[in-house]
Amino acid sequence: MWAPRCRGTVVIEDCLPRVEVQAVSVEGFLTPGFVKDQVTEMVVEALDWYPTDSALCLERIVLEDGALTVFGHRR
Repeated sequence: MWAPRCRGTVVIEDCLPRVEVQAVSVEGFLTPGFVKDQVTEMVVEALDWYPTDSALCLERIVLEDGALTVFGHRR
């Protein structure tokens, strides 16, 4: 089975998460641009669940080995 990898950055903009995908590779080989575009679209759609009117204003997301920490404040 192939192991695709996605390299990017999670940023917070106006209290909402946004992802910037830099590269997508499969088994160490970079994929064509259209694959990166499709993966970017899938990641953006996956983040659409976060409500724009949430009581939590996101400030920072920290990804660590085996952990994800979200920082924010109540609106």
